[in-house]
Amino acid sequence: MTYSIYEGAWTDWAIGRWKGATLTLSQRDGALLLAFVATFVALVSIRLWRITSFAAHQIHATHEAHDGLHFQRQHTLRNTTSPAAAAKVFLLQLWYWRKGKHAALRTLPWAAFALLYIGVFAVLAVFSSKVSNGASTTRLVQPKDCGVWDIEDGVSISDITRITVEKTAYDVVNAAGYARSCYSNDSTSLGCNTAPVPMLESDSNHVKCPFGDDICYEGKAFEVTTKSIDSRTHLGINARSEDRVVYDRHLTCAPLVTQGYGQYVNDTDGRPSSVHYFYGPQPSLSDTSSLNYTYEYLLLRFNALMLYEVNIWEHRRDGTTLWIPINALSRNGSDTFIIFLEQNNVLHWKPNNDPVFAANKPSPNDPTKFRADRLVSPIACFQRHRYCTPDKRFCTPWGGRHDMFETIVESAAGFNPAQLATAARISLAARKTSIYEVINSQSSKCLRAQDKMDWLFQMPLPDNQWEHEVLAWVQEGLASLQAAVQEYAAGPTISIAGSKLQQVWLDKVPENYTATDRAVDQTWRSMCHNQIIHDTQGTLNFSILGITVVFSLGFLICILSFVIEPMTAWIQRRFDVGAARAIAWTRDDNLQTLRLLFDSHRRGAWTGSADLVPVTHSADEVFFYPGESAYGSVEERYQSLPNKEDNHTVRLP
Repeated sequence: MTYSIYEGAWTDWAIGRWKGATLTLSQRDGALLLAFVATFVALVSIRLWRITSFAAHQIHATHEAHDGLHFQRQHTLRNTTSPAAAAKVFLLQLWYWRKGKHAALRTLPWAAFALLYIGVFAVLAVFSSKVSNGASTTRLVQPKDCGVWDIEDGVSISDITRITVEKTAYDVVNAAGYARSCYSNDSTSLGCNTAPVPMLESDSNHVKCPFGDDICYEGKAFEVTTKSIDSRTHLGINARSEDRVVYDRHLTCAPLVTQGYGQYVNDTDGRPSSVHYFYGPQPSLSDTSSLNYTYEYLLLRFNALMLYEVNIWEHRRDGTTLWIPINALSRNGSDTFIIFLEQNNVLHWKPNNDPVFAANKPSPNDPTKFRADRLVSPIACFQRHRYCTPDKRFCTPWGGRHDMFETIVESAAGFNPAQLATAARISLAARKTSIYEVINSQSSKCLRAQDKMDWLFQMPLPDNQWEHEVLAWVQEGLASLQAAVQEYAAGPTISIAGSKLQQVWLDKVPENYTATDRAVDQTWRSMCHNQIIHDTQGTLNFSILGITVVFSLGFLICILSFVIEPMTAWIQRRFDVGAARAIAWTRDDNLQTLRLLFDSHRRGAWTGSADLVPVTHSADEVFFYPGESAYGSVEERYQSLPNKEDNHTVRLP
């Protein structure tokens, strides 16, 4: 398929307008965004600590007398810019003030809070990646071409047949491989995780013979009905909930009796050479080539070194058919198929009572092996389709796959324009994904019984093997449907000269188009850009809602951290509420503390005691740090040293 992954903003409507808002980035850009988010969260943690420490400082700021630990704590809250630095200072205070009154209760909680704060934001930094993990898990296809697969203009009739057969065979083989790998509940294949869902589920049941005249073998029939296939959830057509459609597919099959429907045909010497089966004639464009029988089995095949052979005939409801079923097999509102299974020279290791694979006749050459009970085992099936609104308040009539497009158009009143185009798109894909394509393209390879073959020898089969085969045909058809729907935007899996993707919408809408016609045409165009899959191709998804919340809250915290101090100070002074706290906040700043130190030693003439940055009257004034002299000594800083011998203080000279 010729597609890439769309990079940019889009909406996954399965999650919703807000939660589904998604940003898809390349692996490099996504990694950069994740790193930026983590860095931003770390920055926010620092600014939030500033707000927290400011609030704590203001709560404890008073005009009352306090001990030194109180002022150190206030100074720490005022000047530490990170919780790590604050935790270190509080722990040091806990140690050096351990003999003080309630020192542990006044320092340890703050140290614990700072450490907890660090831990919480470390976790938040890690979980900031949730803006990616919490986003949609699907990706939006970026098509290189778009439309319905078709044959180019000017291609000859013979080439049309060749191209169509080649394309169908390739698609069916791929679908069969996918169904074998993915249509099981315990499948773990990585290739199953690219489609919107790994498999389209179905229910199977045993039912009474749906055909007449006791034509069903032992009256048995087997039906397979898909669980409602949602155009968005299961097929990946990304649309609002009200624009979805639900597709139902139903198949019923029954083994047929051959007694009374077969006739031996002799060759020129009077010996039987073949058997004709009469389940309806095969008409032709010319009367001379029409056949009054349905199937011919050549008897020489029974003893030749030949294995299974499977052939299928189809009667289309739209009348374009090469087989007309007898009345007993005729069904209204559906497509009818008849399948002929030849076992030929297959030898079964053990007897089998399956109505199709029955083998209980000992082989003349090896009585321990068993031959088929019947030369040919026919199976008749009918398949029908319908399309509904999501609530199933409106559904089209059941119909055959080739006339459903017209049925959908005739049912336009029950759908909105988006639903109408979506149902039509699925119906075009369903045309080429029935059991007819599965069997006709693979012949005997469509049988799961072949998995247990060793040359001519068939390993033991269950007595309901034919039901396993029917279920497998349905699953391969559904796997083919998944790929065919995706092909509209993603492109075909194989490029064949003479084929193209036919644009469905009009570049210029005629003036006589109604509003509905225009909306349908626009939906065909928009569906090129709303196919979702699980193939990431190395891209990363981000929740736009998550990113918005993270950055909005983060920026609010950052802005608040810068304005809360001057805004609080203005309120305190303007309304004379807590003015002492405003003074304490300014006084406890490092630069103001330094000014107080110099003032107490009469070093420099300072101004700006209420400002953030105090300065000297003369910017060029020079002086020594308190405790230092012109000679650079430290006598005033260190007045004495302890004498370890007599434990007396010794004055420095």
